[in-house]
Amino acid sequence: MQCGLQPDGCGGMVDCGACPQGFACNGAGACVCAPQTCAQLGNSCGAWGDGCGGTLDCGTCPPGWYCFGVCACTPAACVDIGKSCGVWPDGCGGTLACGSCPAPEACTPAGACACTTTCASLGKSCGTQPDGCGGSIDCGACPAGLVCNAAGACVCVPQTCAQLGKSCGPSSDGCGGTLDCGTCSAGMSCNGSGACCIPQMGGGCCVPSPCPAGACGSHPDGCGNVLDCGSCPAGDSCNSYGLCAAQGCGDLCGNIPVCNSPPLLSCPGCPSGMSCSPGHECYANPPPTCADLGKTCGTWYAPSWGLIECGICPAGTPCSVNEDCGSGIVVDNQYFDSHCLECVSGMCAPTPLPEACTFNVLYDPCMVGYQQATCDGSGQCRIIGCSSAADCNGSCCCNGSCSSPGSTCFSTCL
Repeated sequence: MQCGLQPDGCGGMVDCGACPQGFACNGAGACVCAPQTCAQLGNSCGAWGDGCGGTLDCGTCPPGWYCFGVCACTPAACVDIGKSCGVWPDGCGGTLACGSCPAPEACTPAGACACTTTCASLGKSCGTQPDGCGGSIDCGACPAGLVCNAAGACVCVPQTCAQLGKSCGPSSDGCGGTLDCGTCSAGMSCNGSGACCIPQMGGGCCVPSPCPAGACGSHPDGCGNVLDCGSCPAGDSCNSYGLCAAQGCGDLCGNIPVCNSPPLLSCPGCPSGMSCSPGHECYANPPPTCADLGKTCGTWYAPSWGLIECGICPAGTPCSVNEDCGSGIVVDNQYFDSHCLECVSGMCAPTPLPEACTFNVLYDPCMVGYQQATCDGSGQCRIIGCSSAADCNGSCCCNGSCSSPGSTCFSTCL
């Protein structure tokens, strides 16, 4: 026996003593190792030896905590949880103070500083305004009739007599005020529309028309009188329509290519009631149609108008149906990059370059083949392309192309 009270065999008991520390006396009177508990070790987590060669499982810690025999927590920082403002849980039962935002910014529910400026807080009702946070805010547009002023407010801008088209009498300025648009000259009256007019025999009042834009010389005012529209600027001349025209325009209209490249010869438009044809001539008649000419393809010359494009006539189209075999040449609707067709055995086919020609500003019979040609001053067709004026039979050479006879040569042309 090693320990404890044991029978002595004579009816008494004998004390065999106590076991060393860490051992316990079992029923057989022997000292054996006594395993410790987590409580005895003072541990509440982790795995630990029981003192007798065994292992104790003392449990685990909550997420975010760590074990040193007991569970402990490391508080999170603001940067760890992605917050830059406000107060937030630190993950250990406490709170984090992540600061405040500079005005006019405010802390959002996500813990970030953001600009909260509104048009109302700025006292603005229109325009793009600085938001005080380094950016801008769109406060919208003003209703019709109002404009946004420098203070970001919608205000009414009074109109003038000129803006309203008034030349006499009182008129509302659109903002609650009244304009005085003046009086009419002797012999004229102010009508209900605020225009000076000439009383007519039998009643009524005629409003005279001003000189048309770019006009010169004498023009009727529509009320039986004649206006003196003055003279043209130096270098221009007054054409037969009473419009100032640049040198070389005459009665031609629109922008006309010069030397087959810019600059264009800028000619005036046509008088009211007239149209500028593709040949740059003014005509009172409306543009004719292909149906008016009875054509379904090709480019055709219409009297009192010029060229009308009716689409490409492919090779093999019967001449009797679509072509004028009398001329022998049909120009397709590409015109300035065109090829021409002639009637060969009753069918359309590419034609060779004609030798003799008559120049016409509206229709050039020399524009044939897949190359450009024109009718020169001597009545001969020539290919467009030059290196100097000597190649152009009296016209100018510009950017490798000859101008049309009679066109203006600029300083950039040879």
